[in-house]
Amino acid sequence: MIILATDQPGGSELKWLGLDIGSISLNLILLDAAGEIVAEQYIRHHGQPLLAAFREFTRLKSDPADFRLGGIGLTGAAGKVLAGLLGVPHLNEIVSLSRGCRHLAPSTLTLIDIGGEDAKAIFFSSENPGGPAVIEDFSMNTICAAGTGSFLDQQAARLGLEVEELGELALRSPHPPRIAGRCSVFAKTDMIHLQQEGTPDREIVAGLCLAMARNFKSTVLKGKDLTPPVVFLGGVATNRGMVRSLREVLQCSPEEFIVPRHFTSFGAVGAALTAREEAGDGFTLNLSRLAEHLSSPPAGRDSLSPLSERVGGYPTGPEALNRLSPPTATRPPLSCYLGIDIGSISTKAAAIDPDGKLLAAVYLKTIGQPLAAVREVMQGLARQLPEEIEVRGVGTTGSGR
Repeated sequence: MIILATDQPGGSELKWLGLDIGSISLNLILLDAAGEIVAEQYIRHHGQPLLAAFREFTRLKSDPADFRLGGIGLTGAAGKVLAGLLGVPHLNEIVSLSRGCRHLAPSTLTLIDIGGEDAKAIFFSSENPGGPAVIEDFSMNTICAAGTGSFLDQQAARLGLEVEELGELALRSPHPPRIAGRCSVFAKTDMIHLQQEGTPDREIVAGLCLAMARNFKSTVLKGKDLTPPVVFLGGVATNRGMVRSLREVLQCSPEEFIVPRHFTSFGAVGAALTAREEAGDGFTLNLSRLAEHLSSPPAGRDSLSPLSERVGGYPTGPEALNRLSPPTATRPPLSCYLGIDIGSISTKAAAIDPDGKLLAAVYLKTIGQPLAAVREVMQGLARQLPEEIEVRGVGTTGSGR
């Protein structure tokens, strides 16, 4: 639902719509004639940016607020197709961010933006106060997940956390461990080793934030000097652990390094300002081509059938295991051997008899806590085995062995 930032009086007042559609989120704003934000929306589109945009447009058209749409500005990596379907221009991200920054935070001299796919830095001239933003230089990351919001999402999922929890968790760590930040594969390897050593999640998350900050400094800034005030924009700016890490790595004070209001919407604001300047006699939001595009797959592209669950050849529960009989006075307690496999994602345990028959098995997610996972799989084995059982030996394997 579009959230109105301020109450607007009745009347058919013109509004301009700006959208910044990235790899993870859709940022939508409405500007009034004075350039004030009257509505703002940030949603994750889960890989379906066109469908998310269509839903927001539909809600906007049914909004009871009485206004006329003066134009639409589109920017962002995922906005080009939508721009073509709506018949509106697609604007450069650097230009849109710069325009939005000059409008919302005019004293800014350095802009840092980290989203789901891109990380960028824009350097402004200090010689044109009050006028249009003059870009002296800019730099962006290469096409790699390291140092972006998507990598934080992946690691949050591995740790069994919501991505919103990462920042608060990182702030609780006074001494973060060092994690490789140049490559997401190496960073994941370091995190796995720390997990299997029993390092608390807060330390790992804080180390990850510092690694991303160092990666940004080396791969995006590339030795360029930062001139404060610096604004930090993009979805990653919601992560307070990243804010702290960037301030530390870039050696900025809280007064010099700022997360401003509307920090996810600067690009959308810049796009709306451009639409306002280039507005003609009128604008009609026609969704027919977008609806047609969503209802039928593009010609010449084959799609695969949906994935389906299939039970593999492994036991899926106690009912698939050998049925065990309790010991009696004439039959001694059962003998078994235990095997425990402690991996970065899952922990498994199994019990076999001296002849190699499977007696019990347990599988569960490690969730970054190998010791707790081992205790849980042992309890799972105990529930499947008789109370009296002789364990002749235990073997361990996996990265947490």
